[in-house]
Amino acid sequence: MTHGGLLTKTYPYNTFNDYKYTVIFTRQAVPSGVGKGDTSSGNPLRWQWLYARHKERTTFETAGGRIEPGETPFQCAERELREETGAEKFHLHPAFDYTVHRSGISKGNGQAYLADVEKFGALDPTYEMAEIKAFDTLPDTMTYPEILPVLFAEMQRWLARNTPDEYWDLLDADRNPLGVTHKRGDPKPPGTYHTVVRAWVMNAKGEFISTRRCLTKLGSPGMWEITSGSAAAGETSRQAAAREVKEETGVILPPECIEAAELFRTVREENAFWDNWLFRHNFDLTDFIPQKGETMDAKAATLQDIAYMVETGYFVREELKILKNKLVK
Repeated sequence: MTHGGLLTKTYPYNTFNDYKYTVIFTRQAVPSGVGKGDTSSGNPLRWQWLYARHKERTTFETAGGRIEPGETPFQCAERELREETGAEKFHLHPAFDYTVHRSGISKGNGQAYLADVEKFGALDPTYEMAEIKAFDTLPDTMTYPEILPVLFAEMQRWLARNTPDEYWDLLDADRNPLGVTHKRGDPKPPGTYHTVVRAWVMNAKGEFISTRRCLTKLGSPGMWEITSGSAAAGETSRQAAAREVKEETGVILPPECIEAAELFRTVREENAFWDNWLFRHNFDLTDFIPQKGETMDAKAATLQDIAYMVETGYFVREELKILKNKLVK
């Protein structure tokens, strides 16, 4: 899209081999009534977008900047987010690529990120930003009005693709049902939890199905993991685990295998109960069927293989806790 002589275009994540900039769209959960006076949604929280104002300007912009030598785009995004917003505890998700051209001349390739921030600290006075301010959408005055609206619109589309209509049953800290469902992607009410399952499917050789997350997946894109996902509203933990295996790999577990499944570990972490199920099944990955937007590859891996991938940075680190505790034999 062209604005003021600038042409801004967006592309799928990791389209290019070289990057010059990153931008980070930052949001936080706030009480529903803040800035709106509306608490009718039933959820006490909603999202607000945060933008920064430079000390020498009156306009607002996303966090972001130039990638430094030896720095990856992700590392740049983490650094810029901390420096320009004061974010201390956050989840950072790669979203998409973009380019900006002026009069046909490229200004460099960039990557856009989404940051869900749980905790902010004070802005460091030695850095360039004077304040951060919350908005429901785009800021009223923008430092880059030719670029920001294009990227914000793509971020909305990216969020819609990555947060389908999915509902979870909410639980209290003791795992008692609250009789309330929650839509995925909305900020979760404080003190509530939902069920997340991890399905360890093991064959007679002691190998497990391992899947690779799509590059556009929220959280740990491109990493290998044990098949996992959230239990849908009205679904048992066991049913959810079997469903996730079918959806993410195409492997259909026999009824007797599902019935004999072992729940060998449950952990309450942050805002979810994680159930680890062991299914004994001689799977065949020859006809692996990836789930669009979720998985891009699958393979059989032993515990030793998984431990090596974790240590070398190719496997989701949460799995390491289970391996170290030797709860899967």
